[in-house]
Amino acid sequence: MRQRFNFQASTLGSDQPSLKLTQRRLSRSPVPTAMGLAEGRPILQTCLLAAPDLEDAFGVTREQLTTIADRLASGTAAAFERVIGLQPNRTYACTLISLRGPKGEPPSDRLWKQVLDLVEPVLRSQHS
Repeated sequence: MRQRFNFQASTLGSDQPSLKLTQRRLSRSPVPTAMGLAEGRPILQTCLLAAPDLEDAFGVTREQLTTIADRLASGTAAAFERVIGLQPNRTYACTLISLRGPKGEPPSDRLWKQVLDLVEPVLRSQHS
């Protein structure tokens, strides 16, 4: 996203029918998750900010995601370091993770956690 006020999972998936959620509701199990239907099939979604030094880097709403992104580098020293090129500019980007359940059934919390546990270290290793 170019602007932080658009930085949310619902905006990221809005142009793709297979990712655009209807009947969207939010959950925190096991991480902030959006649940709903995409093309009439149950789906779970979250976003991961792949910074290697963050412990809790999942979110779906603008408030969750911008709080995480803004935490990456804040304060006067960090702003100065960005200006002179010692730190990268703050970006509002995340990896959207979606999971459909088998045969139209909602994915289980156990399967969702397994997927996140597999994906998270891979994405973090690419950004370290």
